[in-house]
Amino acid sequence: MCRPTLNLRSRFVGVLFAAFLAPFAAQAQLPVVDIDLVPGPTANQLDVRLRANGASFDEVISNLVFTIRWADTSPAALSLGSSPWCTSNQAFPLGPSAQQTPGNGFKYRTWTSVGQAQIGELIDNGGCESSLPADTWVTVWRITVNNNTGCTAFNIVNDTWTQANNRNFFVSLNGQQVPPLTGTIEWTGVNIGSCTADCLGVIGGPALPGTACNDNNACTTNDLYDANCNCAGTFQDTDSDGVCDANDNCPTVTGQIGSSCNDGNACTINDVLNASCQCVGTFQDTDSDGVCDANDNCPTVTGQIGSSCNDGNACTINDVLNASCQCVGTFQDTDSDGVCDANDNCPTVTG
Repeated sequence: MCRPTLNLRSRFVGVLFAAFLAPFAAQAQLPVVDIDLVPGPTANQLDVRLRANGASFDEVISNLVFTIRWADTSPAALSLGSSPWCTSNQAFPLGPSAQQTPGNGFKYRTWTSVGQAQIGELIDNGGCESSLPADTWVTVWRITVNNNTGCTAFNIVNDTWTQANNRNFFVSLNGQQVPPLTGTIEWTGVNIGSCTADCLGVIGGPALPGTACNDNNACTTNDLYDANCNCAGTFQDTDSDGVCDANDNCPTVTGQIGSSCNDGNACTINDVLNASCQCVGTFQDTDSDGVCDANDNCPTVTGQIGSSCNDGNACTINDVLNASCQCVGTFQDTDSDGVCDANDNCPTVTG
């Protein structure tokens, strides 16, 4: 790996301090150093961590370079930052470049340190009395995120742009970088801002419990996400007939078109819901006398009890329907000779 051109003086550090640092290299195998970005102690902070693999280290971090990337649609900006681990400007003079927005969808800021003192040295001697314990993550830098809105993801990256601009993650210890001492980037990013996933899994999305949704059930209305992000609506059955309004061809009347019903009219039979969802029956008048059967005391004979009729007997007069709905007349025999007037050629004289 080439040393970053952002830090040309690191080249001179390796030369100027080679004789000084050589004894350190001879003493022990230098560790490979990994880097990680994690949430800081407050909601708008980022912590940069280092990990020395296999062996602890308290000597000279002669060069450290890393770049943080975030979306260029975010208004967020990163502060210069400071170290809760080492405040020495000789042992750990970490500082950032200007923010870059190269037009590839991201913003970048690169931090570089060119150390000249041992981190484990006394503060009075330019050190910070600190170390990188073996196989342990140590927070070495803390950055504040400013002007953030919504949810913004931050990552330490090596990508096409950092490679082309010599801003990839890089570590040299005691002026040495061979064997490669630059380890790996822990790629898990940090989300800053309103980053709770909504009910659809969208970070910062609007689909929250209590908001409208669509349960894809035509039979329900007022669909909402519940506390468990289940989308559920209210079964809509206006007429309470067990058929939802969406599938009911008579949604405001119990039953369907053609269903039996009761129109409340005693004169009709076979009441059903018609195409207009109105309950309509057939007028029942068996004897076709204009009086419906329900109100007709002689429903199978034209007329009512006491109505005039014709019993078909010429010997009777004043024919009427009797209580049994039979047409009955009075036998007419004026001369009382046993022969009815209609058949009596002397109806007024006996014989």
